Amino acid sequence: MPQKHIVERGESTHLIALKYGFKSWTIIHEFPDNAELFKTRKPALLYPGDILWIPDKSVVDRAGVTNQSHTVVITTPKNFFIRVRLIDEDCQPICQRKYTLKLFGVDDCDVEPEPSPGATDDAGILDVEVPPETSVARLWVAGHEAADITYPEYHCNLHIGHLDPYVEVPGIKQRLFNLGYYFGDQLEPGVQSDLMRALFEFRRAHGIDHERRGRSLTEYVQDAEALQKLRLIHDNIDKKFELRTKDDAGSNSNGAITLPTLTVTATSQQRIPTHRVSPLYDPAGSALNTIRIYTPPKIIFDAHLHIQSNNCAPLPLARGLAADKSPGLARVIMLNFQYTGRKTLNWLGRRVAEDLGKIGPERTDLIADRVIDDSTNFARFGANELQQLEQRQIARMASIVVLPMDMDLAHFEGYYGEPIYYTRDRRFTVITPTDPPLTFILDPKPSRLYDFSEKRRYTAEEPAAGEAAERAVADDFRARGNIVIEEKAQFGSHVYFIKHYDDHTNDGTVTWLHRDEFNLHENFPEQVTHTETAAVRYPWQLLPLFHYDPRRWQLSSTAAGVGGISRHDQLGAWDQPFSHIAIAPRDPFPAQKGRYIGFKMYTSMGYKPSQYKTSQSKDNGDMLLPRLRDYYDLCSKEGIPILAHCTPEGAYTHERHLYYSNTETTRQKRIEMFKRDFVSPDAWKPVLADFPDLKLILAHFTGDSENMAWHGLHLSLSEALGNPKQDLWSLELSKGELLALSKEPLMGRSDWLDSMIDLIKSYPSVYVDISFLDVESVKTEFAMIMLAHPELLPRINFGTDWYMTQTEKKYMGYMTQIERLVKALEDIDRRHFSDEPVSLLTRFSYDNPMRCFDIKNIAQPYSDGLCEKNLAIANETVGWDTSRHEREIKQRLALIKKARDPL
Repeated sequence: MPQKHIVERGESTHLIALKYGFKSWTIIHEFPDNAELFKTRKPALLYPGDILWIPDKSVVDRAGVTNQSHTVVITTPKNFFIRVRLIDEDCQPICQRKYTLKLFGVDDCDVEPEPSPGATDDAGILDVEVPPETSVARLWVAGHEAADITYPEYHCNLHIGHLDPYVEVPGIKQRLFNLGYYFGDQLEPGVQSDLMRALFEFRRAHGIDHERRGRSLTEYVQDAEALQKLRLIHDNIDKKFELRTKDDAGSNSNGAITLPTLTVTATSQQRIPTHRVSPLYDPAGSALNTIRIYTPPKIIFDAHLHIQSNNCAPLPLARGLAADKSPGLARVIMLNFQYTGRKTLNWLGRRVAEDLGKIGPERTDLIADRVIDDSTNFARFGANELQQLEQRQIARMASIVVLPMDMDLAHFEGYYGEPIYYTRDRRFTVITPTDPPLTFILDPKPSRLYDFSEKRRYTAEEPAAGEAAERAVADDFRARGNIVIEEKAQFGSHVYFIKHYDDHTNDGTVTWLHRDEFNLHENFPEQVTHTETAAVRYPWQLLPLFHYDPRRWQLSSTAAGVGGISRHDQLGAWDQPFSHIAIAPRDPFPAQKGRYIGFKMYTSMGYKPSQYKTSQSKDNGDMLLPRLRDYYDLCSKEGIPILAHCTPEGAYTHERHLYYSNTETTRQKRIEMFKRDFVSPDAWKPVLADFPDLKLILAHFTGDSENMAWHGLHLSLSEALGNPKQDLWSLELSKGELLALSKEPLMGRSDWLDSMIDLIKSYPSVYVDISFLDVESVKTEFAMIMLAHPELLPRINFGTDWYMTQTEKKYMGYMTQIERLVKALEDIDRRHFSDEPVSLLTRFSYDNPMRCFDIKNIAQPYSDGLCEKNLAIANETVGWDTSRHEREIKQRLALIKKARDPL
C-alpha cells in the first residue's frame, strides 16, 4: 500500500527517493498517485507541506542454481547537477572566473570535504555533477579588479533543494535574495513591505512597470508579468505565467500562487550568506539558478555638514553672536577684545560650548579629518541586512556635502565691498618724551561708509577726510615733542575693525587688530584652499559647495578681465565662481570640470535674496546687488543647485538691527523684520517668481527650537488633541487620524513651515534638508506633514549640520546624531510609510540628494576638477602623493557610476 510523505524543507524528489531506498527519482515522479501534484510542481522544486505518495517496493524473484556464481547488476542512485549562473552588479555574466566548491552530504556537514576547483564558462555558469546525497555546497568565487573597482572574493553556502517554487511567497523571496534585491527572512510566508520594496527595485531594474498605482501589497506581489520575469532571470525558464486563485481545499492547482493575508513583519537578520538553489536532473536542460554575487555600491549622503573653522568669523561677528547667545561669555570676551579676543573665545568655548567649542577652533582641513574618521560608520548605517549585504556590495561610501562660509563681509558696509576687517597700509606709533617713555598706536579715524543719520552712502571724499584727520592728529603729537613713527605694513596691511557703536549713529570705537589675532582668523580665500585640499584628499567623501556672497562677487563679468581673489578684502567678478563648479552637459552648455557641486548662500550675513530688485531698496536706495539677477539666471540655465540657510537661528550679521531705520520701533522688532525679509522662505518668493526653474535647497526645514515653526506646530497639534500629557508619538495616531488633523487650522504658528511647503508645491526644483531638525522630537508632526503633503517625499534631503549641532547634549558625537535621526525616520517609516516603494531613509539619504545635486551627470566633470586640483596641489606641496589621490578619485568615480539611478 503506498505511503504518504509530507515534504519537509530542503527535500527534493531525488532525496525522498533515496530515503525510501529507490535508485531513481523518476519512480516517485512517475507514480500515478503523484500526477496531480506534478502538474504544478517540478520534481526539484517541492514546497514544505506538499504530499507525495511513495509506491510499494516490488520484489523480483530470480531463479538460480545453487553452488554456482551469478552476476547481479544493481542500479546505483543517480547523480544530479548543480547549475548556477553567476552575474555581477549590472546583471551581466561573470565569465571565466575561478571558483572552489566543497560538497557536503545530508549527514556529514561536520566533515570537511576536499575542495573541487573550477571556472565558470563563457556564460558565467558553473555546472557540476554531484552525488545524490549532497545537500550543501560551499562556494568560493575569486575576486578581481576591473575598471578601477576592486571586486572582493565571494563566499557563500548553497542549500540544495531548499529553493521553493516560484509561485510561493518564500520562493519569490529566495529568488529575489539570490538576485540581490531582498535581504529579509526568506522563509517567512507573509507579504511584507520589504518584499514589495525588493520587487519594486527588481521591476525597475528590468524595465517592468514598477508603479504601485493604488495596488495593495498583495496585488503588487501577485503581478504575473513581474513573476514571469523573475522566473526567466533566475531560473532561465521563459514560460507564460497565469495567476489563479487558491482553491477552497487549500491546495494549489495549475500554478496558483499561495498568498496569505497581508502581514507586515520586521526584517530579520541572517548572519551567513545562504543561497537556496534547486538541483537539476536533466543535464541537457536549460534550467539553472542565478546568483548575483555583486550588487551596486551603497552610497549614503549627509547633504549638509560643516568643516570650516570657527575662526572664519571675524571678532565683531563672533562677539555679536556670543552677546546674543551667551551674554556672560560675551562680557568675558570683551575684557581682552583687542589682543586676545579670538584666543579667549576659543579657550572659553572649549569649556562651555560642549564639542562645538572643542572642534570649532581647529583648522578646516583638520575638522575634515574628524568627519572622515566617523563617516566609515555612517556608510555602514541603515542596513538591517548588513551581514548578508555587505559581502555582495562592491563598496559602501558616505558622501558628505560640506559648506564653506564667507563671513568676511558680514556687516552693513559689506554692500560696498568693505570687509569687517578694514585694511590700511600705514599707521602711526607715538613715543612720548616722558621718563619712562610711553608708546601707543594712534587709533584709526575712518568714517563708516554709510551715514545712518542721512540714510546715504558717504562720498569718496568723506572717508579720505577721516584719513587726513588721522595724519593731523599725528602731526599734532609730533609738534608737541613726541616721536611719531609712520609704520608701513610689513604683511600686506594693518587691520582694524569697529569695536563698538551705537544704534544708528556714525560714532563708534575703532581699534587696530593685533597681527597674531589676524593670523588666527581663517579668511575666505584660506578656507577655500583648505576645503579644496580636503576634497582632493577625500574624493567623493567630501563634496563642497562654493559659498557665494554677492557682495564679494559684484564686479563686471570675467569677460572684462576681472579674475578671482586671494585676499579677504578683495572683490571679484560676479561669474568668476562659476569656473569652480562642476557642470553637467546641458544644451547649449558643454560639461565643465570643477571642484564644487553647487553654491551655498547665507543671506543672514546681511543681504536679501532678491536684492537685485529695486523694490527691495525701501530705506537704502543705493544698496542694490544688480549682478544677483545674472547669477540666478546662470544657475537656473545650467541647473546649478543653491543651498540657502533658512532658519531664524544659526549665525547672522552682528549688525542686523541696522538694516532698518530707528523709526521701526524697537531693536528686537527690527531683528524680527530682518529675519522675515532676509532669511525666511518668503524672502525667496520674488526670486522664484523670476526664476521658476531655479534649483533651491532651503536648509534646516525651519529647525525645531522653541523659536521655530515645528515647535509652533507641536503646540497647535497638542491643543487639537486636548493637550495630552504623554508624548504625541505614544498616542499611535493612525494615518487617517493624522490626515484628519492636518485639515485643522494648525499652521498659524508655523508660517515658515507653511511657506516652505507652499514653495515645494509651487516650484519643481525646490528642496529642503532636515539638518539640525530633531525629527525624533517631532515624529508625529513630521509624519502628519508628509502624509498631508506627499509632494514633500521626493524633496527632502538628509543632513545633520554637524558640527554646529554639538552644543546639544542629545547630539554629542556625529554618530549619536546620525543614530537619533535614523531611528526617528525608521519609526515613522514603519508606522506610516511602509507601503512606499523605498524607505524614508533611503529616499532622503540617497535618491533625493543624488537627484538634487545631479550627481550622476556631474560625476565625470567633478572628478576631472579634482584631478586638476590634485596636480596643482602637488606643485605647491612637498611630499604630496599625487598618484594615490588620483587613483582614489578614479576608484570612487567608478563607484558613483555603478550606483543605481535615483528615483
